[in-house]
Amino acid sequence: MASLTNSTWAMSRGSGLSLRFWAEVMGTFVYLPNHSPMAMNEGRTPYELFYRVKSDVEHICTFGCVVKVVLPSQTLANLTTMQR
Repeated sequence: MASLTNSTWAMSRGSGLSLRFWAEVMGTFVYLPNHSPMAMNEGRTPYELFYRVKSDVEHICTFGCVVKVVLPSQTLANLTTMQR
């Protein structure tokens, strides 16, 4: 448990995120090793061994990076209507 706590703290500080996001940081810390290849598994991930399908990792980006949300124009129109 101490390793998990220390790693969560280090990831939070390293990314500049507030400690109020500790649950998201901890979830990410636990998620990443399950989707990372391991030498002892002959280069396969634990996810791949369990589900017998390769893990899709295209959604993974640098932890704490800036993200921009792009909403479709119809959604923006609906939000503008709701603000009035």
